[in-house]
Amino acid sequence: MKIKIAIIGASGLVGKSLLKDLLLYFGVDAQVVGTYHNNSYPNGLYLDITNKSKMRVFIDNFRPDILVWLAGSKNIKELESDPSISHLLNEKPIINMLDILKDSLTQTKIIYISSDYVFDGNRGMYTFDDVRSPRTIYGKSKVFVEDMLRDSAVKSVSLRTSAIMSARGGFFSWLLQKIRDGECVDLYSNSIFSPTPSVSFNRAVVRIIQESLWGGELNFAGNAMTRYEFGRKVAEMLGKDPSQITPLIADIENGTFHSDLSLITSDELSDLMPSNEDLIKELGKYD
Repeated sequence: MKIKIAIIGASGLVGKSLLKDLLLYFGVDAQVVGTYHNNSYPNGLYLDITNKSKMRVFIDNFRPDILVWLAGSKNIKELESDPSISHLLNEKPIINMLDILKDSLTQTKIIYISSDYVFDGNRGMYTFDDVRSPRTIYGKSKVFVEDMLRDSAVKSVSLRTSAIMSARGGFFSWLLQKIRDGECVDLYSNSIFSPTPSVSFNRAVVRIIQESLWGGELNFAGNAMTRYEFGRKVAEMLGKDPSQITPLIADIENGTFHSDLSLITSDELSDLMPSNEDLIKELGKYD
């Protein structure tokens, strides 16, 4: 029997990449679908995550074995200015989903994509069991959902990751364009993160499904570095002059950036850690 996998929020860069790789990996052994809200795409299924009755219809009709939750708002500045958006898009839909699954005949398991923002970002190199102390509304919403999933009867795992890099758009695509055009790029030299190529992240999701790594939280991310260091590394990989990348100081005290949000990948996923080869593979996707 085919395994049924649903990606909730598959219209973004991360979701599209994950959908493609899950289809490639599982092939005829799985039925993989993805949902969208604002941005439609071929074969995507429309779903309004704020509408509980519509979510119930989706679950009852598709009856997923695995549900990967990517939906919600990641706009940190907007969430800081209006926390009600976070409740509407990041918290309430999961509350509703768990209520639906409680009454459903399905045995759906959830892979919830969490974030490094659950930590305070002061010291970095956070393990999966470090104390969470988020500074942002976004981070607090992630902690809220992690706790709710852990306390529920639904089998789940919260996969914490950091700065998923897709060459198809977003920050990484912007950086590649700037470097290839020979432009100077200012990047923060006092803010450490763990850039994670989407090809690496997708492998981690496959591993969770493959080996049934349910229960609690897992960390998965690339090696710690500043954005400035990351930019210079990418420039060198492209055969460009790394001096195009110039250091900039982030206002850590008053902004949404952190001193160090780097993660230590959990043992269960450590052999899948992003490599230079993964980053090169991601670079190859750039149009």
